[in-house]
Amino acid sequence: MTYIITLCRGTVFLLFYTLLFGNICPKLFWFLFPATEFSTILVYLAAKILWLNKNSEGEIDEERIESVMLDKNENNLTELIEKIETFCEKFEASARQNYYVTMVVKEICTAIMENAFTDKHKNMYILVTIIAEPEGDFRLCIRDNALAIRV
Repeated sequence: MTYIITLCRGTVFLLFYTLLFGNICPKLFWFLFPATEFSTILVYLAAKILWLNKNSEGEIDEERIESVMLDKNENNLTELIEKIETFCEKFEASARQNYYVTMVVKEICTAIMENAFTDKHKNMYILVTIIAEPEGDFRLCIRDNALAIRV
């Protein structure tokens, strides 16, 4: 979306209005800037409306979403990885997809547990949510309430 707006504003509309105002009436030449901005806003609004309509039609079923919580006290990363592998296999993930998803989860969760979970706070957790999108991709969301570490 940003690329389209930048391209329209900086190239397409600016060039078009420069030629239009420069050839029709040079006295109106400086109106090319407001015209460029206004046209860019119209393109943005049209693209936003199309994007909202596209996304409202493609809601994801609950069965395509898996959320698993990893508690600081239990700290069972192996069980979490097994659940994610099972979920990926259920939605026919390729071996490569399955590998990347589990590797990312394992690396991020391990880093959080090693560096941010402290003994001071007992109720720390990591919430891993994986979404199997209809196109065959997997979206991964990882949240935690661990403490920030200054390095």
